[in-house]
Amino acid sequence: MAQAYSADLRSRIINTYNQGELSIRETSKRFQVGKNFVCNLLNLWRTTGSVSPRPDGGGKPSKFTSSQVAILQDIVEQNNETTLKELAKLLEEKCGLKVSPSTICRQLQKLKLTLKKNSPSPHPRI
Repeated sequence: MAQAYSADLRSRIINTYNQGELSIRETSKRFQVGKNFVCNLLNLWRTTGSVSPRPDGGGKPSKFTSSQVAILQDIVEQNNETTLKELAKLLEEKCGLKVSPSTICRQLQKLKLTLKKNSPSPHPRI
């Protein structure tokens, strides 16, 4: 993720624009920032009175609760050779959580759990 512009640069942009000599486009060219950044910065300053950046959104929360994660761990320990699709069905039966196999895969990666498959031995060549 990109770093936020410094508070010093932000305040210099606001001060330059408020002097009334330059337009938004000219201000953005002078400070080598995007025109939309200057517009958004002016809106932020007008509404909040501050030029500090807004906090990060944080991303999506997990679909799994802590109890559901524990159930998933138990299912994996008991049925280590199941596929992700089968795990999804078992998870839905045990706790009513309907998620895709890819969601289960991501959760297993977070937990550092792997599904061990016992592959059949290779056929001898004749």
